[in-house]
Amino acid sequence: MATVQDLVSRSLRILRVLDSHSAPKAQPMADAIVALNSMMRRWESAGVRLSWTDVTNPAQAVAAPDSALEAIAYNLAVRLAPEYGAELTPETQITATESFLDVWRSAIAPSSSSSSTVGAVIYRVVRVLSGQPGFRFPDTMSMDGAIMALNSMVQRWEANGTALGWWPVTAVTDTLPAPPEAVEAIVYNLAVKLRSEYGASLDPDTVQFAREGIAALERDRLTEMPLRLKARLPGAGRYDIYRDEWV
Repeated sequence: MATVQDLVSRSLRILRVLDSHSAPKAQPMADAIVALNSMMRRWESAGVRLSWTDVTNPAQAVAAPDSALEAIAYNLAVRLAPEYGAELTPETQITATESFLDVWRSAIAPSSSSSSTVGAVIYRVVRVLSGQPGFRFPDTMSMDGAIMALNSMVQRWEANGTALGWWPVTAVTDTLPAPPEAVEAIVYNLAVKLRSEYGASLDPDTVQFAREGIAALERDRLTEMPLRLKARLPGAGRYDIYRDEWV
């Protein structure tokens, strides 16, 4: 099992401020332990449940599964970089993001190998937004906000006539109450809706996919339930699209 010293040493090697033959000195190690505990508590509050317990000394074993060590090492390197004036390479940033998302996905949707749960959909939204400038990983409050936004968005679609058979969801483990053909539209439109909350800028493709997705669902609805116009009565002035009649 990896120790705290193993983990911190690797993070500092990733930053290229420590060579493979050296160990961190006492003060840098103490500072790194504070940063490590703080980072892992933030992960726990974001829903990444690794049963973390604070560590206090370099020889202590890291209480995290081996599958999470890559994400911890690279994200700790990102967190420590400003303290050392180290410039992060694009490869380091990508590995930190991708490895965190893998751990986060496993934590929020452990049984979601498909898009059948709320957690899987929100994970995809985060994937869409994570490559955009200014993106911030969601914490517990914004995760709750994402679920609230999801309910609000699809219920608005239903009120506008795009019926999906939706009912309110409350947790990432809930089954997504929507047909498979609606998932893409939900993902990209929820990304648009959450953009400001996660501090991300949207690229044109994301906006286009969102528009095309909801347009496809609206076409599906019109195909199943085509609008039949009532015959215009003599003297009728205008057509009311909400009441489907001339008034």
